[in-house]
Amino acid sequence: MKQGKYIVQLTEFSLIEGIDDSSFLKASTKVQIRFLKKQKGFVSNQLLKTDGNQWVGITHWNTKDEAQDATKAFLIHPSSYPYVLMISPNTIRECYLHSPQPH
Repeated sequence: MKQGKYIVQLTEFSLIEGIDDSSFLKASTKVQIRFLKKQKGFVSNQLLKTDGNQWVGITHWNTKDEAQDATKAFLIHPSSYPYVLMISPNTIRECYLHSPQPH
């Protein structure tokens, strides 16, 4: 990942009961290849999981606008449907973080 100023999109969520990790990870890989890596401003992405059913997606973008534009496009992109349908909608929390500038 390049050094410098960037935006971190932090997304926390849980899977719908009965969805196994392997199926979800396959859907995640397809989304990264078919959609995420093609988005303007995309830098990198990492998917992490707690010992329970909580997942955290950490995505680095060049700008917040690019992150938000990609999120809007993601929700209607055909490759995202299997991935999105595995996530419990009422568990999604998202925020955008940035490196503070030195004074």
